[in-house]
Amino acid sequence: MKTDPSAPRSSDGFTLLETMMALLILGISLLGLAQLFGLAIYQNGYARNITMGITVARSKMEELKNLYNAELETGTPSTALTTGSHPAEVVTLQAPLDSNQANWDFLVSWTVTVSGNQKTVTVTVEPESMNQLQSKTVTLTSYFAP
Repeated sequence: MKTDPSAPRSSDGFTLLETMMALLILGISLLGLAQLFGLAIYQNGYARNITMGITVARSKMEELKNLYNAELETGTPSTALTTGSHPAEVVTLQAPLDSNQANWDFLVSWTVTVSGNQKTVTVTVEPESMNQLQSKTVTLTSYFAP
């Protein structure tokens, strides 16, 4: 039995062109996904640096709050809570021992303003030696009143 060459053939598989187009679409999709991984890694580092800055700021604020409470109990004013800006201190956070990361240094400064019997304390923390693209200054404000 002879078949007519002009009759349509059934397609039993994919042609080479269809396979190449599918691979091209898959490759473009994977490139977009790879960019998302890079962005996620960058954002993770940025969030870690902000979290460490907030931790340092909260620690300093807690220290100043304890000084304020001692000031109330003893009646002796603390020099750390005098009105005005206070010079920056360097605070170092130790990297985990099992990591290959360097320690993190932060500059911590604070400003105290007094209004009546209320003190407004603003703590500012800025990274000293981190990647500047991933660093952000953190500011925390609290009000102390008897």
